[in-house]
Amino acid sequence: MLAFVAIIIIVGFVQMRTEKPQMGHLPAPSRPLFKPEPGSLLTQSGLSLTAEQRSAIQSIESSWQVNRARLLTAMSAYQPKQGRADQISAGLQAYSELSRSFDTTRASYWTQACAQLNPKQKELVEGASK
Repeated sequence: MLAFVAIIIIVGFVQMRTEKPQMGHLPAPSRPLFKPEPGSLLTQSGLSLTAEQRSAIQSIESSWQVNRARLLTAMSAYQPKQGRADQISAGLQAYSELSRSFDTTRASYWTQACAQLNPKQKELVEGASK
């Protein structure tokens, strides 16, 4: 009887070790994540920016960098509270709001910078981001 119990335990142990954990199968991303910032337009040589366009985009980039620094400082200073799961979750809402604000602000500056481009340049930029 003792040998029978030992065999069951050994078989169970071996089966536990050979079973691989199940993993979800997510498709690979079709392209890298691209979160454009106004300054990236200044580095694209194929756009052939005019001096006026370059100046306007540089001004937009400077404003973005000021706001970016402010938002990143607020996000890095955020200290989540300790407690129950519901308290932690509620506390993270403030950080989530900062993160959404960062993304919305970045997108707004990107739109302003793209507005400085002519239709052909916009087409080049849109093609590069796809």
